[in-house]
Amino acid sequence: MVDGSDCVIHDDLQPRNVVVRGRIPIGLIDWEQARPGQRVEDVAKLCWSFIEPRPGSDPVEIGERWCEIVDVYGLKSTEIFLSTVIGQMEACADDIEREAARGSVRHQALAARGDHKALRAMHRWALANEQILQKFIRA
Repeated sequence: MVDGSDCVIHDDLQPRNVVVRGRIPIGLIDWEQARPGQRVEDVAKLCWSFIEPRPGSDPVEIGERWCEIVDVYGLKSTEIFLSTVIGQMEACADDIEREAARGSVRHQALAARGDHKALRAMHRWALANEQILQKFIRA
């Protein structure tokens, strides 16, 4: 499949949706958000969900680790990778806040846990370190 082509994406790749046996991942769960999309969307979510930038994180280390995933996944066209990462962080925080306000029990639980605040902090970190991170994502 060519980069950017439509495919089915999981759209919620994160540690709590990976089934492990011992330390070995054996499957993915929580497919209700699966939809047609672009491969870069799942790769971006996987990067920031598994290698979470936090205030004080070293952008060089994060950039190198994200780059490894991008390379292993075989993305050939990465010019939109970082903007996808940054956009997803903001969109996920917005979604939690909006849906919690609408009464979604699931989103209220996420908000009570502070997920939207953690996402906002990651988003601020990524924006502040965008130029450094971009150096690691090869086009």
